[in-house]
Amino acid sequence: MSHITAEETVLRLAVGLFGAAPSRSVHDAYVAELAKGVTAVALAEALVASDAFAALYPPTLSDAEFAARFVASLLPAENAPWQALAAAWLRALIDDGASRAQAAWQAIGVLLDAVPAELTLARQQFINRLEVASAYVQANGSAATLAAMRAVLAEVGSDRAGVDQAIVRITRAPNDAWTLMIYIAADNDLERFAIDDLNELEALRLPQGVDIVVLVDRSPRYDQRQGDWSDTRIGVIRPDDDPENLGTELQSVGEWNSGSAATLTGFIDWVVRHQPAENYGLVLWGHGRGVTGVVVDNSSGNDWLTPVELRQAIDASLLSRFAFVGFDTCLMAGVETLAALAGRADVVLASQEEEPGEGWNYTRWLAQAFADGQADARELAMTGIAAYRAEYAGRRDLTLSALDVEGYGALLAALEGFARAAQSATAQDWRLLQAARRMAPDFDGDRLVDLVAVTNALGWASAPIAEAARRLGEAAAAVVIDHSAMMANTHGLSVWWPEQRPVNGVGPYTPEIIDLVGTAAWRDYLVAYWNHSWG
Repeated sequence: MSHITAEETVLRLAVGLFGAAPSRSVHDAYVAELAKGVTAVALAEALVASDAFAALYPPTLSDAEFAARFVASLLPAENAPWQALAAAWLRALIDDGASRAQAAWQAIGVLLDAVPAELTLARQQFINRLEVASAYVQANGSAATLAAMRAVLAEVGSDRAGVDQAIVRITRAPNDAWTLMIYIAADNDLERFAIDDLNELEALRLPQGVDIVVLVDRSPRYDQRQGDWSDTRIGVIRPDDDPENLGTELQSVGEWNSGSAATLTGFIDWVVRHQPAENYGLVLWGHGRGVTGVVVDNSSGNDWLTPVELRQAIDASLLSRFAFVGFDTCLMAGVETLAALAGRADVVLASQEEEPGEGWNYTRWLAQAFADGQADARELAMTGIAAYRAEYAGRRDLTLSALDVEGYGALLAALEGFARAAQSATAQDWRLLQAARRMAPDFDGDRLVDLVAVTNALGWASAPIAEAARRLGEAAAAVVIDHSAMMANTHGLSVWWPEQRPVNGVGPYTPEIIDLVGTAAWRDYLVAYWNHSWG
């Protein structure tokens, strides 16, 4: 079915609506209407309002009989395998309250009038649209969001990837309440902790509807347990009472670079296809270096997943947004992490400071989070903090923060406002800025600083800077849902602000990071700060 001519369209409309070919005079009149630019849908809408349509499809026909008769007339014999799918969709329109006449012209509109200007539709694209429509019917049982479905159908081409993406977008009837993806990048010196954490995951007895899927990338160097495999494997965690040996069967996918955006995208897509859920969480497990990146793969040239690549990985996947994103890593509770996930996650759980190698206790955390059988993203993050405090009770050098990604827009505006206010700083202001920066807790050497702590110390600056600092501190505090309060004068959110200029100019604040953050004002402020430092 490579081309549907005006004549063929008229024939199908007539046969589909009235069960017979039209007379020559009627045929010519229909073709003339199409030649004037009237679409097949508009023509069909007029026809189904006629008495002839009501006579042809009397009320005594069941919905199933009507749908089968109409679709069989509308679609050519070569598409017989798809007639059942189209009939199911037509019945869904009726079940959702459409009249038979309305359902008929809607079906014609979707199936025939895909390109109104030309009345043409490639055969494979036509079949793809039927497949996607069928997936919609099976997932929803009705056409309650027909407009949304048609918008999805408009994007479906003749390639398989387009069909897959469309089906994932409209099939939202999952069996699971939560699927938590844990991306374990252990192709480095953290490998032994990965094996321990897998056993912690297997010790869980989570409620039905909560599943954990892992990607594990191991190293050939650091740990010989569990068969000493060193490739990359994926699997759904299965409960196991053995604290030493893994019972979960992980499927090898070869040697993947866990520092690559393509690998993270592939993992997300695998999970979405195999473990669909109402809510998705993602935990990135491994090393973290703030603005520089997160998770590193030693076997792939020490490749890091940069904040820009993290965003790209999610954008390229079948899943556009996570309810929860956690970083079982060091140094990722920063403004730049929020920038990477803005519009792509609801809640983030991450640490300002470095973490112990043992990281999170997954048994303690997730057993507590789902103790009542269910949890939302905020509860997942807050129980993570409570479990972390309990795991490392007595430590005063650790941090963990729950962050509201939705607040990034206001935070960015306040950050930009502070940077611009500093353009009018006096010599005294610069001395106060240096003192405030030196007194505030910092991390990763002196590269990251607690944003609330530093702005709290600027009340004595000139009025424009003091007011901008107050607003910035408030915006930063508003982003923090909760934090561990295990380290003095930390408030849950960091920003990249080295005390001294990096040897390579602006360090990792590349044009790509500036674009990610959404403003060059902060980079410009830092340059001015360094120019006035230690003078």
